[in-house]
Amino acid sequence: MTIMNFVAPLGLLFALFLPAVILLYLLKLKRIDMPISSTLLWRRSLEDLKANTPFQKLRRNLLLFLQLAVISLLTLALARPVLNLGGLRGQSFIVLIDNSASMSATDVKPNRLEAAKRQAIELVNDMSLGDRMMVVSFSQGARVLTPFDQDKASLRRVIQNIAPADTPTEVEEAFRVAASAAEVAANPEVFIFSDGRFPIPADALPGRINPRYVPVGESGENIGIVDLVVRKDFTLEGRYEILAGIQNFGQQEHEIYLDLWGEGEAAGEVASSTAAPSGQPQTERKLMDSRKITLGPGAVDTIIFKDPGTFPRQIEVILDSPDALAADNHAWALIPQEKEIQVLLVTKGNYYLQRVLNLNPQARLFVTTPEAFSRPENYGLIVFDSFSPPALIAGNYVFINQIPPLPDWSIGDAIQLPALVDWNRTHPLTRYLNLDNLVINRCRNIGIPAWAEVIAESRETPLIAAFQDQEIQGVVIAFDIYDSDWPLRVSYPIFFSNLINWFHAEAGMSNGMKKTGEILVLDPPEDLTQPAVLSPPRPLQEQIFTFTGANPIYFDKTTARGIYEYRTGGGIRKQYAVNLLSPQESQIAPQPSLNLQGTEVEGEAASVAANREIWRNLALAALLVLLIEWFVYVKRAKYAY
Repeated sequence: MTIMNFVAPLGLLFALFLPAVILLYLLKLKRIDMPISSTLLWRRSLEDLKANTPFQKLRRNLLLFLQLAVISLLTLALARPVLNLGGLRGQSFIVLIDNSASMSATDVKPNRLEAAKRQAIELVNDMSLGDRMMVVSFSQGARVLTPFDQDKASLRRVIQNIAPADTPTEVEEAFRVAASAAEVAANPEVFIFSDGRFPIPADALPGRINPRYVPVGESGENIGIVDLVVRKDFTLEGRYEILAGIQNFGQQEHEIYLDLWGEGEAAGEVASSTAAPSGQPQTERKLMDSRKITLGPGAVDTIIFKDPGTFPRQIEVILDSPDALAADNHAWALIPQEKEIQVLLVTKGNYYLQRVLNLNPQARLFVTTPEAFSRPENYGLIVFDSFSPPALIAGNYVFINQIPPLPDWSIGDAIQLPALVDWNRTHPLTRYLNLDNLVINRCRNIGIPAWAEVIAESRETPLIAAFQDQEIQGVVIAFDIYDSDWPLRVSYPIFFSNLINWFHAEAGMSNGMKKTGEILVLDPPEDLTQPAVLSPPRPLQEQIFTFTGANPIYFDKTTARGIYEYRTGGGIRKQYAVNLLSPQESQIAPQPSLNLQGTEVEGEAASVAANREIWRNLALAALLVLLIEWFVYVKRAKYAY
């Protein structure tokens, strides 16, 4: 039921002007006596004389009615009447505003986030006396921008200042905040302003809360970069390849261009320049490759850019597509700087192992026998071939046809012709690997602890396992290389290349590659008195850190895409390439409804109905009636003479 209340009831006192206007029409007119020859031509004057008796019954007069209407409308406007469309008085609004990457889509002008903020501000304007509002923004996490507040100006300012973030959407924390606030609020009502492109947790909101979903967005046409990988091509030259995965999320076929830009001295001649961070010199930038691609509806493609031998340190892939979302049209990568890794092979003689470890240009191989092996020093990786030492110190190890001297490991009898039945295809050790039809003549039956991870297995025993025990990290291969055809397969050198990169993430393909919202680990400078500065891409501001000890600082505000530069002592210590690469955010088609705990919450396409003030409408009506009164008065004055 619609109920009307008044925010300023004292404004009704303006109605005292109503009897004043009527009184003016009733008062006797004071006229000047003037002798004339005849009154035949003064009929109107005679009628006025008849009505000149004070407090005589009023005649019908349009001007009087119009003036009374103006005063009545102004009286109501001053009292600020409110229509309680929600049927509650003193509501507690919990407003959740999505500011994730997909909300930067421009299918709604100027973009979805601005449209959502406009609708939220309309809700603020319609708040009644006693209503209050909490504002929460959410993307990869939730941020309470203001607790429950009744100050409309403050609430409008908070909403207007919500900035977009290039991060995926995780709504769980925002729902938790809303549920907690609703527990202590009077007449709570949750409003979700979003395009609905997020996974919904099973225990989304308590049953007593009836959320209202306001969808934002119109179109789902978008093409985005969803993956970017830098890898070695596994040839003897060991050159790099860049793999860019793109996907068409729309319902139409599109013809696009994918450009590869390089930045740095190795990029060759200057094509254009880009502004570097404050205080840093500008770097050269050149278009290195460009591909024309046609993508059908829902199509996925992977474009491979080969290393011509001139890849610079910094790479940018740009998708030239006139779609609604720009956040997924750019991706950055850093070509790893080669670092030498000292590898010790402990063996009685194994040509295949020596050969594959020497293929990796990062590895400097040293070979010794089990009898000559002593305490390892300064080796980044030690490979034990059919041998296990009595004890281990902190380090990286590979055990072939043996197990580590650690608790909960056991080794049994040999197994003849074990068949490989499955392997973990998502582990970094098996990246780009195919172990189908691998022939193993004999393996050891090993028992592994629960905290070890099986990489490949037969029906009888694990064949490859990875483990980490405090500062000891290792891989166990349960068969002798000579007892298999693995050295004759393409997967053999790929596996050992993955192995070295996995042990040394700082030197591997994933070095410096992050996604928005992930944490950057900033190590302290050698001299703690030196300044430590992180220069993020715009619109983020430069950060200055002060270290008090050897512990690193964890920076989690990676809400913008681009290159993050960490400098200590005036020089670049580390760089990070931070990208969106989120199919969830690139799928920008707005959801018409949300499924919360099995209940379908339909989106409200129109503006949200809530306690609505109507004084503006009354003031406009009063102005219109006043103009009509003026027009009638002017017309009568014209014919009076």
